[in-house]
Amino acid sequence: MIVISGVAGALVGPLPWPVASLPGFAQLDRVRDDWLPGLVEQAIADAGHLADDLAWRPVGLYLAGDGDTACRLAQRWDWCGPAFGVDAECAGGLVALLLAAQELAAGHCDLAVVVAEQVLPDAASWDDGCAPLAAKAREAAPRAGAAVLVLERAADARRVRARLRGGAHRRLGSPSGMVGMSLRGISELLKGGLDRAGLTPGDVGYCELHALGTAVGDAVELASFCRVWGDDGDAARPTHLGNQKATFGHLEAVAGLVGLARVMGWLESGVLPPTAWRRPFSPLAVVPPALRLSEGGIEAGPQSGRAGGCLALSRSGVGAFALLGPV
Repeated sequence: MIVISGVAGALVGPLPWPVASLPGFAQLDRVRDDWLPGLVEQAIADAGHLADDLAWRPVGLYLAGDGDTACRLAQRWDWCGPAFGVDAECAGGLVALLLAAQELAAGHCDLAVVVAEQVLPDAASWDDGCAPLAAKAREAAPRAGAAVLVLERAADARRVRARLRGGAHRRLGSPSGMVGMSLRGISELLKGGLDRAGLTPGDVGYCELHALGTAVGDAVELASFCRVWGDDGDAARPTHLGNQKATFGHLEAVAGLVGLARVMGWLESGVLPPTAWRRPFSPLAVVPPALRLSEGGIEAGPQSGRAGGCLALSRSGVGAFALLGPV
């Protein structure tokens, strides 16, 4: 079994909500020099290790982005496991995490560090403009930030923050054959992730939507959830849906890891993370009884081991879906 043993992250600029719902995250006024190595060391420490003590050990580094950056980071501490970049745009963080889990399970490394960052020329300020699933949809403003998660095999971990139940990543396809995504593609991604995790829709208590305020894209994504949960969901125990971009803005490749941190916060506290939906909702934002658009803050804990998930989609039509379970 693969577990998340450490987490650290930072969001840059003014925030409409405190980062208390994000375990291990801090708010910064600007991108600091050398911030990424510092966050890696914080996440390693959160897992009960010291980065320098892992020198010449098979530690893998999986970065959403440039492979050269991954190798330079690993070289900093003389780690000798795999080190490469994953270019999957907005889905990069989750794809990197799922690849790291596979390599960890296969024995290619003893500890895996998953990293994603977004640095902007000028950190975007919150403009209250992102409106996913709203009647007047508006895309999320970009935000600078970074996130680091540490993965280990359960038998080796000194601390367990959450269990990685499973997930899936794939090309989503589109009806026109052009770059994009399809209802069928996202639905099959969701089903594939649930199957690999050994879960049904009713086993999932909370999910992070990718929705970033595009009218067509958000509608296709929500319709995919409705298709999967409408067939197999549990109306007596609905799955709550939230969205970080309505709350914090769009962190590109970092977004998937931030979404998982929100899931971890729910698993640890039993309180749903906040989502600042803009009303009125779109006429297309209608969900079956097995789903519920959540504003957060209500007690809706794991409830006998229920899992939480996060979906990330890219402009080029790559998607990833990861599921966490409580300790």
